[in-house]
Amino acid sequence: MDTGVPLHTLRAHQEAIMRVAFSPDGRTLASGGKDKLIHLWDTKTGELAGTLTGHDGWVVSLAFSPDGKRLASASNDRRAIIWDLEKRRIEKVLEGHSDVVDALAFSPDGKRLASGSDDRTVMIWDVKTGEALMTLQGHASFLKAVAYAPDGKTLASAGLDQKVILWDAATGKLLRTLTGQEGMIFCLDWNHDGSRSPREGIPSSSGMPPPERSCETSGASTESSQRLLQPDGKHLATAQYDKSVLLFDRIP
Repeated sequence: MDTGVPLHTLRAHQEAIMRVAFSPDGRTLASGGKDKLIHLWDTKTGELAGTLTGHDGWVVSLAFSPDGKRLASASNDRRAIIWDLEKRRIEKVLEGHSDVVDALAFSPDGKRLASGSDDRTVMIWDVKTGEALMTLQGHASFLKAVAYAPDGKTLASAGLDQKVILWDAATGKLLRTLTGQEGMIFCLDWNHDGSRSPREGIPSSSGMPPPERSCETSGASTESSQRLLQPDGKHLATAQYDKSVLLFDRIP
């Protein structure tokens, strides 16, 4: 549970916030919104540490690389951008999807980025070169979540067609389709040892679920679009429709 009183109320966005993401070390929080901006926050002080500009539409997905040196962002401008966080500048612009890019995930080694789109495809990108390595097709509706297994060998994808597809991350071969979810799937998460299939996400009809460490919650409530736990579980961030981010302390 949380204390109910935010440690910090982070304000800089000019419109509703769509997505937040913690860096792997938990020291930085990134927020993206309808104002097309990405803000970087110091989680200890609550101070604004930087602003990234480059999208022409709402920022709807964010993902830090495993080493925390890069941030990937996605937008309804149909592009994904990889940012160099040390230099605070665009490293690569990834263009190839024909509709909104809603989901992002770095591979565990940080060498590849998966993107899921409303065009019903998953694209795999080389992070260093920005090259599109493969396009995965198999979903019948919008993609809302992608997640690599901890060993990097399998990629899971899911969306509004109520199924999870498991792909061979190296070849793009469809390995298995998981069905049975009653409702649209907005997030995915794997057991840390990767020994089980990914946990299916939150159906759109459900209320505010408990926040996950890595599984992001979309449409979380009438006041917030997402709730997300810091990697060490000590803090909870909520992306608010009132243009703010609330950062709460967590009680064990």
